[in-house]
Amino acid sequence: MVGGGDFTSFERAEFTPDGRRLALASNDSVTFWDLASKRFILAFRPLTDQPIDQLRFNSAGDRLVATMSDFQATCKIYTAPRDE
Repeated sequence: MVGGGDFTSFERAEFTPDGRRLALASNDSVTFWDLASKRFILAFRPLTDQPIDQLRFNSAGDRLVATMSDFQATCKIYTAPRDE
């Protein structure tokens, strides 16, 4: 269990391809977790008030695509350095 069970409102979950990290999305924020240490890494709020429809990592696990349900087919791509 990550986060000590404190988070109950997440609607989407996506693992990195290597299975080391987890992204959890609620209707207005995304949080990243390291699964080996079970520690919180990062949180951000997409620049929209619309719910997040989907999350997907690229094959390298260093980019996350989040689509929003704003009726305009909005797609945001988030990039972070990958630690080796």
